[in-house]
Amino acid sequence: MRMVKSLSSMDKSRRVVDISRSGVLNGLFGNVVVVGKECGVCGKVHGKGETLVCFRRYFVCMVENDEEFRRMVMFLWGRDCYCRGCRGNSVLCHGEVIRSWLYVNNEGVK
Repeated sequence: MRMVKSLSSMDKSRRVVDISRSGVLNGLFGNVVVVGKECGVCGKVHGKGETLVCFRRYFVCMVENDEEFRRMVMFLWGRDCYCRGCRGNSVLCHGEVIRSWLYVNNEGVK
């Protein structure tokens, strides 16, 4: 999985998956922790750049306990991913959490 910052920077020959909240599969891969709103993971309100710890907790729980979700995440292996909410920001994107999990847990992926 490769994160791309803008649609214009993408290699058009590769398939691109939108991992935004409004992306593929009704935002299945989107960050469930929203800046400025109460977090469903910890109950706190996070500012910009503070959501990844809770997203990581949510994401790991989902891939460990929901086989269908894990299978869908494995679909991202080898694809370019784009997040509309993070494009061009200096703040790390939740896609980096997904990408790092894929590289550590890529057993059986070709």
